[in-house]
Amino acid sequence: MKKIFNTNILIFLPVLILTLLSCNPNKTGKDGEHDEEMARQDEHHDEHEHIVLTREQFEFNKMKWGKPEMKTFEETVTATGQIDVPPKNREIISSFYGGTVKKLDLLVGSSVRPGMAVVWLENPEFVEIQKNYAEVKTRLDFLKNEFERTQTLYEENITSKKKFLETKSRYEAAVAEAGALEKQLRLLGMSPAEVMKGHYRSVLPVKTKIRGYVSKIHVSTGSRVEPHDPIMEIINPGHVHVELNVYEKDALKIKKGQKILFRFTQNPATVHKATVHLIGYEVDPGTRTVRVHGHPEEHKNNYPVGMFVDAKIITGEKMKPALPEESFVEKDGKWYVLVLKKQEKDKFILEPVEVKRGETYEGYTELLTDLPKDAQVLTYGAFMLMGEGSGHEH
Repeated sequence: MKKIFNTNILIFLPVLILTLLSCNPNKTGKDGEHDEEMARQDEHHDEHEHIVLTREQFEFNKMKWGKPEMKTFEETVTATGQIDVPPKNREIISSFYGGTVKKLDLLVGSSVRPGMAVVWLENPEFVEIQKNYAEVKTRLDFLKNEFERTQTLYEENITSKKKFLETKSRYEAAVAEAGALEKQLRLLGMSPAEVMKGHYRSVLPVKTKIRGYVSKIHVSTGSRVEPHDPIMEIINPGHVHVELNVYEKDALKIKKGQKILFRFTQNPATVHKATVHLIGYEVDPGTRTVRVHGHPEEHKNNYPVGMFVDAKIITGEKMKPALPEESFVEKDGKWYVLVLKKQEKDKFILEPVEVKRGETYEGYTELLTDLPKDAQVLTYGAFMLMGEGSGHEH
């Protein structure tokens, strides 16, 4: 039935329609009753499809008319991914030798600097390595003197070549062993000079190489650590980036320098911007996606590394027919716009037209349904007439 829009309160009153029988008053029977019922149904259908709006109501509520017009819409490719850092900004700390965690004072989020001791490991083997090095170095001085003396005697034909070669072999073997042990000491962070002074240590520090923050800790005090086991991870967030996965069907649309709009999955209300910096050359066989590396326009250290994002990559622009976003009203899972069917003096007769809509960009929504070129659409105020709480009566 028709809707009457009140300027102060949105109340829609039934319009009473008097239906007159066109047949003879004396005519009775089933045929006459059937014609009367059909007339009622036709009239009721016509009333239900239209809304009556007065000019006073239109002006009081500052409603607006408009027509579909061509607007610029961005063509985009959707992608998912996460915030990450380059490999050089990430360090997995481990030790060349195993041991027991003797001291660990850091927590996740603690800041570290290059060369800082982040954990202390205890191992009796550390003492053994130092002792072996000191013994070899001490023996090396004797072997060196013996080798030089034997070499002189051999050159003067006083000793045999065999004895000279044996002395030389022992000396060179000791040199090699001392060199290997010295490298082991340095890998453990120990000073060979301090070892030769008798300063042996069974507890040694493991140090970091980069500046950043502790992101993960895999051990606790008393834990046993095997060689090359991960102890903790350090992240330097000074150069975070967006690492996206783009499906192979869209990969060829991606170009360096294109704009990226991304949102954190847990905070979709805020849009962040980035730029395509690198595009992968290989399709992942499992996900059939290509990696796209983007640089955020705002280099913020508070971007959480590892957090998932939803993104759109702007690949181009296209002109599409559109209406202001407020023109569309959702009702029972369908979208409608109100089109002016006719005007009678100070009354507007509006017809709800079901439409399909596309993306929304800068206040305009793409219209996927064709409307007449001269169609007048209520671009502001449609929700007051059709939305929830409008007083819609059937």
